Amino acid sequence: MGISAPKRGAKKKKYAVAIAGLGRIASLLEDDPLRGKPATHAGAYHAHPSTKIVAGCDIDPDRLTKFGARWGVSRLYDDYRKMLDKERIDI
Repeated sequence: MGISAPKRGAKKKKYAVAIAGLGRIASLLEDDPLRGKPATHAGAYHAHPSTKIVAGCDIDPDRLTKFGARWGVSRLYDDYRKMLDKERIDI
């Protein structure tokens, strides 16, 4: 018995992603014009068809605002424990 391929036209699952710590490698390096894209964790998840960034967490309010605006994420937290408690994430 082998693994069967998904049925044609079947919806593929989107894995919910949350990122804690929204600094350079998480998101900010996307601003570097000398880096290939995606250059960050958020960039890679955003570009992948099977993932959706659903939440982000950082203690810096400015980073939260920039992250939310750049990636279209509205569920933003300043405490990772609250994020993990409230969000249903896969990754």
